[in-house]
Amino acid sequence: MNIDYKRSSGILLHISSLYSDYGIGDLGKEAYHFVDQLASTGATYWQLLPLGPTGYGNSPYSARSCFAGNELFINLDYLINLGLLTKEDLQDKPEFPSSRVDFNMVYQWKLPLLKKAASTFLLQNKNTKGYKAFLKEAEYWLEDYALFMVLYEKYNDARWYSIWDKKESIRDKDTLNKLRKDKTEEIQNWYALQYLFSTQWRKLKEYANSKGILLIGDAPIFAGGDSADTWSHLEIFKTDKDGHYSEVSGVPPDIFSTTGQLWGTPVYDWKVLKDTNYDWWFRRIKQL
Repeated sequence: MNIDYKRSSGILLHISSLYSDYGIGDLGKEAYHFVDQLASTGATYWQLLPLGPTGYGNSPYSARSCFAGNELFINLDYLINLGLLTKEDLQDKPEFPSSRVDFNMVYQWKLPLLKKAASTFLLQNKNTKGYKAFLKEAEYWLEDYALFMVLYEKYNDARWYSIWDKKESIRDKDTLNKLRKDKTEEIQNWYALQYLFSTQWRKLKEYANSKGILLIGDAPIFAGGDSADTWSHLEIFKTDKDGHYSEVSGVPPDIFSTTGQLWGTPVYDWKVLKDTNYDWWFRRIKQL
């Protein structure tokens, strides 16, 4: 069978590797410049790594959520243009390394600015049609992610299944209701940040497509062991009677490793997934 494939080319470049004055590549003007560069060479593809918010080790393949976007990719100049931040807010910018991303430095400086912008956004735009539509679209995963992040910060990034209070780790109903009541503002801030990420990401995608550039996404098959996904949907992963992961992922010995590799991410319980018509997977793929 003869198939006439169109010859194509592209480049793999993660968002974090774009140039930025703010310590980490983002969805701002440099991303658009890169699209223009690709288009000028006749390329048709821009391949990206997973865009999820990273946790310990900052690997995009072990994100804190399979659904959320990385808040650190939100461009600050865009927030200034929206009136959510001022140039003065950015005056204490530290001297970031020029050849690598210092995630801890970026996180400590940028996240408070993002939260400030989120608070301002909510004061001005909480009842807008676009924001309400986003909340409806993301209702399957957004609250779980926001609750997870509030607790994640409470425990200084400690793993939910080994360090958190038992009632929080097992998602006790009364405990979560109290959290919703006591931390309403923080939870709402995480909502707003995901909206701002989504807005910037969609604008970039639309621009790339208008220039004839297609974006190749990437999604790890496994969810991060310490993630909002495992915390909120533990039933779809293989666990023992105490709720601990009974099986984790890895690969056998090969030419890259004589001893094999232990990735440590939990393995899916495919029977449970089948019984739910793979609902979690369909929702995840739709989110990409």
